Amino acid sequence: MKNKAMEILAYYPITPEEAETNGNVTKVQAKEGTFALKKTRLPPDYMERFEQTLHYFEKEQLQTITPVLRTKRGNWFVRKENALYYLMPWGATPQKTPETVYFKTLALFHRQTNNPVLLEDRKDDILATKKRRTEEQINTLEAIADHIEQKRYFSPLELNYLLHFPLLANTAMNSARYVEEWLLDQEEEATMNEVYCHGSPTPDHIIVDGRGSHRFINVEKANINHPHRDVAHLYRACMENRLAERVTGYEWVYTYKEHFPTKRYDDYLLKSYLTSLPNFHVIIQPLTKRSPQEEPYVTARFMREMWLLEKMQEDMERWPAPVEAREADST
Repeated sequence: MKNKAMEILAYYPITPEEAETNGNVTKVQAKEGTFALKKTRLPPDYMERFEQTLHYFEKEQLQTITPVLRTKRGNWFVRKENALYYLMPWGATPQKTPETVYFKTLALFHRQTNNPVLLEDRKDDILATKKRRTEEQINTLEAIADHIEQKRYFSPLELNYLLHFPLLANTAMNSARYVEEWLLDQEEEATMNEVYCHGSPTPDHIIVDGRGSHRFINVEKANINHPHRDVAHLYRACMENRLAERVTGYEWVYTYKEHFPTKRYDDYLLKSYLTSLPNFHVIIQPLTKRSPQEEPYVTARFMREMWLLEKMQEDMERWPAPVEAREADST
């Protein structure tokens, strides 16, 4: 991609001297400094939303987002051969950083973009959408289980799926129940928080700039949503990184709430996001289409997903009840 990168860099007001490509990212040494050229592919509707997001982030001068630099013509990115390229200042990968730092960075980002909306305007849609998705997930889970049980012999993946079917079904139902409890207990709240969500916040999507500040990168999936959707995504990513260790994740959530206080009983909604089987397609797809050669790999991936799901549920069982958490936050 080096030659392609140099071709793309000609669109920018910098003088590149060296370029080193690793995957979809090219590290660029220029007279003006060090930069990162990112290559990505987005559907047309995502591309338009990404452009609007970058306009908003530039206008608000967010200190928690790595800025994207404009081309000589003032464009946010360069399109070449069905790919999209954009340029950012280079940042270092955080080393041995506590998870609380990531959650603080996320909270500061959300706090800067918060725009409360009337809960009444969202309530019916939230509940209907959740019920529909839960029914679809459970119907899919049951259909696959029925199909497997008709066989005389089970493959390792099929056997593990049947063993974990109760866990998957109960998790999906609990996710819907948490939403109902959240809405029921939100009667005292007139509004709910809506923020610009990163979309896929993980430790891999955070860098340290030249001043030592932590900033998010890879904001192509940024969208307006409830902040706990991001919190759940980051929590899951951190738990997966610490899968073989015993950790308590509520400390991360508490750090987030210290820097961006949440609404009353919002922990119910967070639990709903965490139990919504976010990697549902990863779990289901191999069961419907795989080759014999893939069986060991997809079985290992499935078991890893189940291990992570069990780990998160065990951790959530140790969380304080929402009322207790609210009282702890106020002391």
